[in-house]
Amino acid sequence: MSQNHEPEFLPAEEKNEKGTVKLQALLLDWASVFLQALVIIVLIFMFAGRHSPVKGTSMVPTLYDKDVLVISSFHYEPKQGDIVVFINEAYKPEALVKRVVGLAGDKIEIDYNTNSVIVNGDILPEPYLGEEMFGSGIYSVTVPDGHIFVLGDNRNRSDDGRVFGPVDKRLILGKVLFRIFPLNRIGSV
Repeated sequence: MSQNHEPEFLPAEEKNEKGTVKLQALLLDWASVFLQALVIIVLIFMFAGRHSPVKGTSMVPTLYDKDVLVISSFHYEPKQGDIVVFINEAYKPEALVKRVVGLAGDKIEIDYNTNSVIVNGDILPEPYLGEEMFGSGIYSVTVPDGHIFVLGDNRNRSDDGRVFGPVDKRLILGKVLFRIFPLNRIGSV
């Protein structure tokens, strides 16, 4: 049984050339994929969202210090329960991250005795809270037109609407869409 195999004898120069050409083609393919991904990311951040870091512990246990979030203001209208990033330079120069609990016209009551937030007479369900609020008495505010009222999820360690009052909607940078860092907590918020 004789099989007719013709060995491929190529000069070393030709073999090297073919290997180099294949490597160059592979590198070009990877560069193309990388460039396309980069363009898509840039377009997403230009038109749909951008990133924002979390500073501090005011949103624990939902968000932690140094989490990095993707936010979007594209056709955004605040809703109760949304987590938003906004600027309040009269209070702090950096962006703040808080949860929307009230919209324009809402009457907000924070009852420290019963550990509840009451919006227009109804207790707001808040399964995301980690602990009861310290304090006593009732804090009350009616949200003016064009504003929202925000609170941190870590109420005992959060400077929020109770400190700086309702937030002008024009100061909202965007709604938090998802967390992109740290890698072990990537996902929706």
